[in-house]
Amino acid sequence: MKIIGIDPGSTRAGYGIISFEKTPSFIAGGIIHTHSSDKNTLLAELYTSCNELLDTHKPDVAGVEKLYFAKNVRTATEVSQSRGVILLSLAQRGIVIEEITPLAVKQGISGWGGATKKDVEKAVRQTLMLDGFKDHDDVFDALAIALVTAYSLRTNHFIEKNTS
Repeated sequence: MKIIGIDPGSTRAGYGIISFEKTPSFIAGGIIHTHSSDKNTLLAELYTSCNELLDTHKPDVAGVEKLYFAKNVRTATEVSQSRGVILLSLAQRGIVIEEITPLAVKQGISGWGGATKKDVEKAVRQTLMLDGFKDHDDVFDALAIALVTAYSLRTNHFIEKNTS
């Protein structure tokens, strides 16, 4: 089974793709970049790039990080719009979508909801044997989302999606 994890942001989205049969293995990871300062054009770029990524890798399942809270309303709105574009792209392909809170990702990957970005990165590196792999924090977050989605599939239930 091929699983994509996506960590949406206001101007870019991290993605991580794994294969999961008996054990997880790394396929790809990176950033979906947008280049426009115009929000409508930025969302269109994100949609096109997301479609290209999904058409290339053809994942079976997607884990997408939920927006859990925001101190800045403008940022929350922009991230929500980006999430909507990503969710639309996934839904149009019939990909099973699981939305996961950041807390659930931290708990699922490290066993502790208070895990730092470095803790998450370390757990992802160990699990996927990515010693020399270097990339942005968003990529490691996306790989963690993919792994937690895979673990919850393996246990025949998805993690608690409403944990915040």
